[in-house]
Amino acid sequence: MQSTMSKQEQEQRVNNAKNEISAFSDMYNRMLKQCFEKCVEHYHDGELALGENVCIDRCVSKYVSAQEKVGATMTKPGKGRFCRVQVATVSFMMDASLVGPGRAETVGVT
Repeated sequence: MQSTMSKQEQEQRVNNAKNEISAFSDMYNRMLKQCFEKCVEHYHDGELALGENVCIDRCVSKYVSAQEKVGATMTKPGKGRFCRVQVATVSFMMDASLVGPGRAETVGVT
């Protein structure tokens, strides 16, 4: 079966896939760094303590939830530039450990 896509369309799809992988990798690495710094107290222990496990579970859950809200907001029609500013603000706040329970909603990511 022959492909009906032009070479340019194929290249665009490959670039889109690369961008998605890069964005996911970036989000994962930021989440890992953020949750590790927040939750792991004794790096030299062989295993995580119960409190550290609970903290990491909650941290990952909040991070993923915030990313889902950002993604949902970005895909709404008509959001344009203002939406990108909100997303950048939430991303900065997450990296700076300023987002706590309910804080993402205060910057309009609902």
